[in-house]
Amino acid sequence: MSQALASVLGTGAFSPIGIDARQTALFARAGKLVPRPVAFKDGRGERMGTARAMALGDDIVGVDRMLDLGARALREALIRAKLAADHKVPVLLALPEAGRLPEEEERRLDATPFLTELRERSQCPIDVAASRAVRFGSAGFVAVLEQAIARVADGPVVVGGIDSYHHASILKWLDTDKRVLGEVVHNGFIPSEGAAFLVLGPPKHDRPALAKIMHVASGLEQPKTATEPRTAELMTDLVRRASESTRWLPIPWVLCDVNGERHRSKEWSFTNIRNRGVLDLGHTKELRLYEDMGDLGAATGALYASHIVTAFEMRFAPAERALVCLASDGDARGVFALEATST
Repeated sequence: MSQALASVLGTGAFSPIGIDARQTALFARAGKLVPRPVAFKDGRGERMGTARAMALGDDIVGVDRMLDLGARALREALIRAKLAADHKVPVLLALPEAGRLPEEEERRLDATPFLTELRERSQCPIDVAASRAVRFGSAGFVAVLEQAIARVADGPVVVGGIDSYHHASILKWLDTDKRVLGEVVHNGFIPSEGAAFLVLGPPKHDRPALAKIMHVASGLEQPKTATEPRTAELMTDLVRRASESTRWLPIPWVLCDVNGERHRSKEWSFTNIRNRGVLDLGHTKELRLYEDMGDLGAATGALYASHIVTAFEMRFAPAERALVCLASDGDARGVFALEATST
């Protein structure tokens, strides 16, 4: 039996389908995602559809919107972890890739300014000096999770992810690249948004844990060339090593971040084919939460983790062990494994 790396003491989430972790998980389970038209128009003059939090006005965009999403999720996570109101905690955070927003907004997304604003907006005791943020998309959550596990022996650490596509410049960029799902773009995705956090403690903790972190690994895919396309080589290896580390054979429950784009589907298909036995079609339950939440960008890993932890807690998970596989638009890839505490 493999040893746990950390305990999950609390979680919080805020998404287009829920104002907290439990509502988000239950509405995802029920398939309640409903994309809504947005005022921004595509290149054909048609209004685009996105998934976004109904509790936030459409006039709130960009960094301000991310701060509102994050503040609510962070407060919930700390309350559920029952940390003292004045207990300062480091926050390790996955944020969207650089270069999507105007320059002034981008400066606010630097780690110190953003975490300082998040502390003020949430009224949570964030230790800004001890906190960090990474900006490379979906797999960024795995990077901060690795950092958090290295710190949990010193006290509780908060890990999370925040992202939102609700900004005119972002939607214009996605539309120009024909990435927004619509009448003429059939392999695009539904832009979404959200935030989620986990409060982590050491593997053996004096309070009940919601789940255990059993494995974390990340890396960068090797550059592609004309003679070596390298499709899914790294993800194939990460999944195989996760199975070996956890001794899960086959892996009982897997969540991937496939979002409808052809290249993402192709990579996951190759990963499946090359890991026959590890990902067993007859025994492995596969969940594509994109279908229930939309594309969550840098918030993907955190919201998937929150969903799993909540599914364990509320006893609707299809298995008591789950592996999450994340692939950024660039070369970053990562996986992490969670196990229910009752196992």
